[in-house]
Amino acid sequence: MNEVDIKTQLDCALQIMTKAQVDNWHTQLEVIQLQCELTDARRAIQSREYAIEQLQKQLDTAQTLLRGETSE
Repeated sequence: MNEVDIKTQLDCALQIMTKAQVDNWHTQLEVIQLQCELTDARRAIQSREYAIEQLQKQLDTAQTLLRGETSE
């Protein structure tokens, strides 16, 4: 039996699907895309929160040093 490439399989499947099934399939693809975008956004937020924490630590250290130098 000859193997059929995935594109041909998808094309055949889309031809026999009803409009409602095709619409549902497109909606599912959109949901997957949005979930990926959400995951990317969450990662970006975590990265920025980490950077903020690091900057806050640097600021705290600088303020501590400044207080130590001016209190002498």
